[in-house]
Amino acid sequence: MRNLRYAPWTFYRWSALAQLTPYLEQSNAYNSLDLAKPLYSVTFAVTPENVRGAGLLVPLFLCPSDRSERIHQSFGPTNYAVCTGTGIDGGTPNKTDGVFYVNSRTRITDITDGSSNTIALSESLLGDSGDAFRDPETAYRFTFGAPLSSARGRTQPS
Repeated sequence: MRNLRYAPWTFYRWSALAQLTPYLEQSNAYNSLDLAKPLYSVTFAVTPENVRGAGLLVPLFLCPSDRSERIHQSFGPTNYAVCTGTGIDGGTPNKTDGVFYVNSRTRITDITDGSSNTIALSESLLGDSGDAFRDPETAYRFTFGAPLSSARGRTQPS
């Protein structure tokens, strides 16, 4: 197996939620993670040191009106995600027009149009895994398209 010391930066894909846990009175969840180690191994499995922590169900990360079920066995579910930007002009994980991106050092004072005009987090249903185009209102999926648009307005493949 390849030495994880040389793992690509993409293997260290720790979410903002994982990094916020000590500030949200979730220190047990935080202490179960080793953020100095990659989240993923070279086989794209969660690294052994982080299996327990990555799989934790943290009630604070779930909307009380959603069904709170796991989508994948290796990860604790969440209804929340941070905004990396609009996706206009492409962007990359390192350069976005949002507040959250790889190695972001953006401070609240850096938001020049005011934080009340800035989307930091959003909420979505956990939904159903599987075919992402089955029902755009309840399908659980990551959004890779840019720019973002309403799920109802998106043209579905035939």
